[in-house]
Amino acid sequence: MKRNKLMIAATAGLLGLTALGGTVATAQSSSNSDDAAEVQAFLKSTTSITQAIQTAESESGGVAVNAEFDNSKSGPFYEVDTVNGDKLASIKIDAASGSVTQSQDEGVLSQNSGEDDDDISADQVTMKLTDVVSKAEAQSGSKVMAVGYEAEDGTAKSVEIELASADGKTQVMALDPATGNMTAVADTEGNGDSDQGGDDEDNEENEG
Repeated sequence: MKRNKLMIAATAGLLGLTALGGTVATAQSSSNSDDAAEVQAFLKSTTSITQAIQTAESESGGVAVNAEFDNSKSGPFYEVDTVNGDKLASIKIDAASGSVTQSQDEGVLSQNSGEDDDDISADQVTMKLTDVVSKAEAQSGSKVMAVGYEAEDGTAKSVEIELASADGKTQVMALDPATGNMTAVADTEGNGDSDQGGDDEDNEENEG
């Protein structure tokens, strides 16, 4: 998913700032606060990611390969990427009204070859994202905030799912579309408590 890759890139960027002193702690705190606010906005959203996917597929005539919630100054929205034959499209859905706010042509698969390894053809979508969402939510008891096919060299490998629980925590799972098996990828705190591990380390040092 694009969302998770951005989170990983941001974390790597913050680690690279350690030589600059206290700027890291400030940036990390701001990032945690933004993430927590986004999770809360998602949990309050009246439009589900399933509804957003269905609306985007109807708008583009294609099949969804990635969908994620985002929060901007203009309000919360979903961005859904679809593929219809060889045509790629990105659809934005207002999370409050459920209506399409933007439909953008993203070119064709043959033109994007080598530029984005996550671009896959429709025939590789062996499990519809709406079915993935249904399975993940039933199994976890949480709400899907983002879901998308992960691919290598244009070949689908798995589906990654970001789940948000009622207490604001998020968890990333990976689903094998061939077997339907789900495994945990990583746990993150959606409420800004990601420094808890550091406190535990300090306590261990004090005890020692």
